[in-house]
Amino acid sequence: MSQEQFERTETGPDHDGTKRFAAALGVGRNAKIAIAVSFVLSALLYGTFVITPAETAHHPVLYAGLTAVIWFALALTFTLVLTAYSAWKLVREDNDP
Repeated sequence: MSQEQFERTETGPDHDGTKRFAAALGVGRNAKIAIAVSFVLSALLYGTFVITPAETAHHPVLYAGLTAVIWFALALTFTLVLTAYSAWKLVREDNDP
């Protein structure tokens, strides 16, 4: 098989290896869980440090922007952690006799 034929078989619209890999690791499910958990944690942080105190140092809208950044960072981190855990379980399951 020539190099050109090899490259055509490994890439392109018909190549679904990445989709199968992501499905095996449950990336979609992990992302949904991570988004929900990070939203709840971010809302709790906003409520605790912005809404509950009588006065804040800056306008609450600025804190809402900070909360959005925290939510996004937590969602990415939790997705990574949950996917790594899924990969670890999958590897461990495949290696058990």
